[in-house]
Amino acid sequence: MSEQEEFEFRLRLEREREQPFLPAVEVIADRTLPTEANLAEDMARVPGPRRSFSDIVQGVTEVPGVLATGLLSTMAGNIAGPIISGMEGTFGTPAGVRRAQEVAEQAQKTYTYAPRTQTGRDILAGLSGIIDTTKLAGLNPFTATELAVLGNPVLQQGRAAAGAKLDQRNALIQEQNIAKSFENAAKIDASKLAVKYRIILDPSESNPTAVNRLTAGAAKSVTNFSKKASQLNDARFTQMAVEDMGLPPNTVLDSKAIEKALAMHDAPYEEVGKLARLTPNKDVLEKIESLRITRPSIGGEKNAAAVNELVDETLSKVTEGRSGKEINLDIRNLRREANEIYSAQQKSGVPDATKLARADANKKIADALEALIDANAPNAEVLENLRKARMAKAKVYDYQRALNNQTNRIDPQILAKMAQDEKPLTGIAADIAKIASVFPDIAQTGVSGTSPLVQGFARSGTGGTLGAGTAALIGAPIAPFAVGGALAGYFGGGLAANRMLKPGYQAARAVPQDFRSLEPVNKLAPKPRNNLRED
Repeated sequence: MSEQEEFEFRLRLEREREQPFLPAVEVIADRTLPTEANLAEDMARVPGPRRSFSDIVQGVTEVPGVLATGLLSTMAGNIAGPIISGMEGTFGTPAGVRRAQEVAEQAQKTYTYAPRTQTGRDILAGLSGIIDTTKLAGLNPFTATELAVLGNPVLQQGRAAAGAKLDQRNALIQEQNIAKSFENAAKIDASKLAVKYRIILDPSESNPTAVNRLTAGAAKSVTNFSKKASQLNDARFTQMAVEDMGLPPNTVLDSKAIEKALAMHDAPYEEVGKLARLTPNKDVLEKIESLRITRPSIGGEKNAAAVNELVDETLSKVTEGRSGKEINLDIRNLRREANEIYSAQQKSGVPDATKLARADANKKIADALEALIDANAPNAEVLENLRKARMAKAKVYDYQRALNNQTNRIDPQILAKMAQDEKPLTGIAADIAKIASVFPDIAQTGVSGTSPLVQGFARSGTGGTLGAGTAALIGAPIAPFAVGGALAGYFGGGLAANRMLKPGYQAARAVPQDFRSLEPVNKLAPKPRNNLRED
């Protein structure tokens, strides 16, 4: 070591003795230096300025404006973009597509309202956050916000509770509708039959909805709709009977037509008519004897005498022996006489109890003689044909009883009365009785009246009243205004009436909605528990 090197070594030792010992440290980046990252982090922790109530209200009201103008400007831009590209001659090309996009974006930026308050900007930023966090950036703000809010578990529970409440309410309404349909079953069934057979109903009576009541009110203000319906239905009911009896459509329904309808089913009876003598068996004789009145009620001596006289005569002649031809004639005469008595009593309005008792006895004796024919039928085939012919003839006899020989019309009210008296009607006759029983106002026979025009002026209705009232207010002559109002009301009511008469309107409006085929949907009631143990 040279002298120079030794001198430098001693000098370093002296300096180290004079300075304190410092441990080694690791130099790291100075985080106190202001950068964009740590400044944003620190600013997030600093509370924002205190906002006034008016600023908050204004900010909330700005949001719908931003959303609305944004939607409208986007729509306008999407429309204007292709138009401008077309005017520039670039439509349909890549350049045209870019140009259309530029126009749409520019329109959106220009015409979308920009919020002026911090509250409005914060709300919109929150909506953007909802869109980002729910990954709905491809949807518009309305849909994104709705789906995000509805995805909240609390709101989902609320929706479930509201849905259960709504289901319970709907179940109750359906149960009420079902109960109401069962309560109005007769009206519903009769309405369906009327539409099926093209019978005109008053929809305000059969199905009194608000629309039906309003339309009927206009029609009835100038005309008697039920009378008009009865006039049209009168011919329809008779046509139904003619078709049901198998007669030609244009047949005039009189006594000759009835005889023709009965003769259509005579073939099986002609087989019986060939028999020289019908032998009564024990059952037939007992059936005839059972009709005897042995202990008449007080005041019923005359009735009993008339019935017993017929019973004695029948037993005597049947026991003595009668041919099949004679029995056939007896049956027809007994039924015709009974129907004539019924018709006469119906028209008189003053029933004769003795005559009615005799008519009832006639029918029952005829039934007993039908049993006598069955007991003497030549073979099973004739017996089967006899029973079929008997049912067909019974239908004709029912129509004969309801026939008005003066008008050649079927009176549906007579069939309705027969049904009410538990007469076993079947088929179309039973359907006519059902309709006439439930809706008697549109099932009247022989209805006549003044012409529609005269009736319309006689019942000037609301139009005439308003016309006269207007003339009185303005000091004008009343008569012209009243006539004008009556004409307007007449033609308006006439249009309403004509509309109600159309089959399409009847089918759509006259039948009430029927809920009877539905089952109650209320599943909330607990099921009954079975407390019995099964061994």
